[in-house]
Amino acid sequence: MSSSSPYTVLGWFLTHGGNTGPRLIFVCRRRARTRVMFDRSLFPPNTNVTRTHVHINDSVYRVFFDRDHHQHQHACASYFFVRMLNPARAVDIWPENDINDLLDVLAILDERFPLIVNTNTSD
Repeated sequence: MSSSSPYTVLGWFLTHGGNTGPRLIFVCRRRARTRVMFDRSLFPPNTNVTRTHVHINDSVYRVFFDRDHHQHQHACASYFFVRMLNPARAVDIWPENDINDLLDVLAILDERFPLIVNTNTSD
């Protein structure tokens, strides 16, 4: 089992609550995979964080997000993006270069995890 020392990369946090911006995170390699270690306090308390991968052009983004808010209260949703060079290596996100990819990632998340509208009505 090979592993390496943790290293830091620049991820990107997106929220409608005013805390949007870069976040320095630790990652470490475990075998052929990368473990992302971020502060879960980025998300609201009692949030069930969902993780997924999205391929955009030649990049892969690992996205952590509050699926419940994404699907039910989109205006309250939060997302944390990490760009992966390969499954074993995370690299910095630079908003000036990656913003279009991040917007594409959000569009794909909307397709994969569509908004669920509550259709219960009282008569």
